[in-house]
Amino acid sequence: MDELFLKLDQEVVHSMTSQEGSDSSNPATDRLLISDVLHFANIVTDTVLDGALTYTFAFISLFLRPSALTISTAEDESSRASLAAALFEFLDSVTQKFFSLVECRLQLEACSPDPALLVRAIERIHSRLGNFGRSMLEVLGPEWAQPEAGCNNGKGLLTADQFKARLDDACLRTLLRVVSACSQHQLQLLRLQTADCFTDIRHQLLQAAKAESSSLRDQDSRVGITEIYHGLSRTLVELLRSTLRKLEAFLSPANTLSQVQLFRATFSLENVREGLVAAYLRFLTRFCEDLSMYTPPGLPGVIRLLTGKLCLDWANSGTVGHLLNLADDFLLIGLPKAAALAKSQQQTLFKQMQCLLVNRQDPLTAPGPLSDQFRAVSSLLFTSYVKFEGAQIAHMMRRSVEARDWLKCPEPRSVRSVIRRILEDFNTMDGQVSQLLPVKHRPRDRGSSDFRSWHSSFQTAGLRGSQHASEAGGGSSAKNLELDHTLAYQLRRLFFQRTDIFAPVEATRESILFGVIKIGLKAFVECARTRVFSKFGLHQIQVDCHFLHIHLWKFVSDEKQLQAVLEDVLGSVVQRCIEPELMDDSVVDAVCCTTKSGSNPSI
Repeated sequence: MDELFLKLDQEVVHSMTSQEGSDSSNPATDRLLISDVLHFANIVTDTVLDGALTYTFAFISLFLRPSALTISTAEDESSRASLAAALFEFLDSVTQKFFSLVECRLQLEACSPDPALLVRAIERIHSRLGNFGRSMLEVLGPEWAQPEAGCNNGKGLLTADQFKARLDDACLRTLLRVVSACSQHQLQLLRLQTADCFTDIRHQLLQAAKAESSSLRDQDSRVGITEIYHGLSRTLVELLRSTLRKLEAFLSPANTLSQVQLFRATFSLENVREGLVAAYLRFLTRFCEDLSMYTPPGLPGVIRLLTGKLCLDWANSGTVGHLLNLADDFLLIGLPKAAALAKSQQQTLFKQMQCLLVNRQDPLTAPGPLSDQFRAVSSLLFTSYVKFEGAQIAHMMRRSVEARDWLKCPEPRSVRSVIRRILEDFNTMDGQVSQLLPVKHRPRDRGSSDFRSWHSSFQTAGLRGSQHASEAGGGSSAKNLELDHTLAYQLRRLFFQRTDIFAPVEATRESILFGVIKIGLKAFVECARTRVFSKFGLHQIQVDCHFLHIHLWKFVSDEKQLQAVLEDVLGSVVQRCIEPELMDDSVVDAVCCTTKSGSNPSI
């Protein structure tokens, strides 16, 4: 037997070295590995099990079965008990080496992409082990199957029935470890395929952005983003379904191992439901959370929007619970269709499940808490998208303020080009967000009087023209008026609700776009506080703010909040202006209308 195990060890080592040095893309090599594991299953069962059975039969015939012509004495009975103890000890040693060798070889095969071959090898080994155990009971005979006929070898009483039970238990535990390793490898492959899927989505988004910037317009890009999102959701679900279909082979009705209810319950609950499906869903939440925390170079901001929408839809539409139910259905795969037999096996299966649940340290994963995790990650992704896009707008605002000498600013004749560029970016963002998230507020038609009301209310709060200061007379009166402007501005801010710039966003179009607007305009406010403005510089900011108000109101649900943020911009410029005199509303409207008629029609 030692020579047999030595040869089998060499076979396993040869398989390990050939698998490590093989090229998985070579079909000839794959066929060689496939034949190797089946060849190993045949050799290990034919040599070890048949050899152990032959040895046991010869040993019992020579030493444990007395001749019918001899009279057995107490000394003979004691001698046979000692020989039986040595026999069981030998069989126990042989089976331990056998299972160690089998597990080592099958663990190698568990790392293969397709477990179909592993299923065949496990079925062959399990069925032949069952035949070996039944044959061993026949060889030992009924005289060694009773406890009183057993022997105490110092480690406890061991009989033929107990040896058979220990053999079945060791076989089940060994094969469960192999199947667990296979399911973990399938989970690892699923993670890699998911990462590749997101890489493909990233390339598609970059190609769509290039196509839009070159020739295509918003309508074409909107259709592309919608298709990309649905394709991402379908692909992730199909990847999980494909992996589950691979593992269904372990519960095929043709496999004798699938008829063992403890194996079926353990495999379905521990390896498939918790080890694969629930672990994969948790991996998705961690993967998406990482996207919200890190900003690697070249990563499009819209991918956070897509993954946030994915997590939100999976949580609200019941997809998370549906995927967990797919794992629960594994319990019934391969059960007989006859009503009486199926009912009996289901009762046994449910008893095994109850035993597993009682012995589990952690409860099974419930759909509710897991869906809550997806919602939390969705909120993080939407907030990350707002911060990312807001940072882009803030960067343009900061550079536009810092690159200009506001003391030598000429009289405004149009809106600055950076404002038009920012509005183009908002139109692009609106085209992306509107496809994926619901519209909470529908914009209504506006008249010129509606646009004019914002500046009128701002001026009546205390900011007047320089002619009012001259009517008051003297430089001291102008200085007091400037103080009145500042005091009125600060008092007005006390009675308005403070706008939280970095507040969590809701999963709506208006909330996300207004979050981006707040970040961009807040940067505008802070940069304006570091500069000194002339009268014409103030007029330019007044025109820009009015133009922004004309086009940004349709992106928000509460226009008063937008007005408050724009007033903060204009108020900070007024405080830093050496001649705080605002333009007349009609002049501002004329400049904005001239800019609108001569600019990009999309604005």
